[in-house]
Amino acid sequence: MPDMGMVVKWFEFCRVEDKCSTDCPYFDNTGSARECTNKLAKDVLTLLKEQEEVTRCKDCKWYDERISMCDNCVLPREPTFFCADGKQRG
Repeated sequence: MPDMGMVVKWFEFCRVEDKCSTDCPYFDNTGSARECTNKLAKDVLTLLKEQEEVTRCKDCKWYDERISMCDNCVLPREPTFFCADGKQRG
């Protein structure tokens, strides 16, 4: 798995700078910026795909539409709200 801190650092560098850095772990000795960015993009996509899916209240298995609450919520929530304990209705 790619290191999040490293990917963010070099993604930000590539976004701001108009040149490659030999310090960058994605640097390609052929001088091909395209090859560097392809490798970086692959790691960015890997990290994005590994993120947990967010479950909105309206899709949570514990959500009761009649009272706009679920067993995990203390207060009524908007249907688009989400929490870390939400589980997708199955």
